[in-house]
Amino acid sequence: MIKYRISIIFVFFLCLYFTVGICLATGPETISKLENKALSGDVNAQIRLGFRALNSEYPEHSNAIFWFQMAADRGHPDSCFWLGNFHKRGWGITPDETKAIRIWKRGAAYGSIKCMEELSLYHLENQDHIKAFAWLDSLLEIQPNHDLSNRKYNDEIRENLKLKIETEKNRISHILKIEKEIPILDPFSKQTKFAKIVLPTGAEYDGQLINEKPNGFGYKATEEGEKYLGDFKNGLANGFGRLYNREGILSFEGLWNEGVPLKKAPRNK
Repeated sequence: MIKYRISIIFVFFLCLYFTVGICLATGPETISKLENKALSGDVNAQIRLGFRALNSEYPEHSNAIFWFQMAADRGHPDSCFWLGNFHKRGWGITPDETKAIRIWKRGAAYGSIKCMEELSLYHLENQDHIKAFAWLDSLLEIQPNHDLSNRKYNDEIRENLKLKIETEKNRISHILKIEKEIPILDPFSKQTKFAKIVLPTGAEYDGQLINEKPNGFGYKATEEGEKYLGDFKNGLANGFGRLYNREGILSFEGLWNEGVPLKKAPRNK
């Protein structure tokens, strides 16, 4: 089991760097141009920015999470796989296996075999054989020749739990059906517009607006001279953003929630 999980982790990193290699090999393209594409709804640009953040000298996990979350919100299957691993392993974020499972389920609903594989292996590690075999069977129905089909399992346990596994499979099918019916979040609706306005606080804002409020990517400069560049929701900083003091020095870079910066995870050197 341990040996197999190590190989899965290796494949995961191989997948990351293989994708990064493709991204970087597509030709020179400025970050600002990629960001413009990403903020206009280009999922490929969102993913490329996520991998660029991971491939920096000191991996910028919070930045990568921002872009992968945006792609996952728009229904990209494997972004859910990557995002789930960030939450499970605590890369740039507090470890949260419950959230990882929820994200993998969403990815499975979008058709991610990788997410289904992670769910089966996760439950197998935790000795929940009913869920483990139910996810495995669901996966093999879609991809019969998957590598997991060659593994040796305890047939006695599987046979004894046969009816319960089938019941769990039906429950999984129902869950995935519900997930599929959830409208894909599209933050770049037709109501979104770009404009420069003065906020009630006196700060100047330049960026995306919905209902005359900052929503999406934008730039805010306060009367005191502080500057914020990043994501907004309902008028407040939400998501990934950078705060600069009046001297123009970066004072915070990371995730925000309702206008409040979240504790930044230290970079691993």
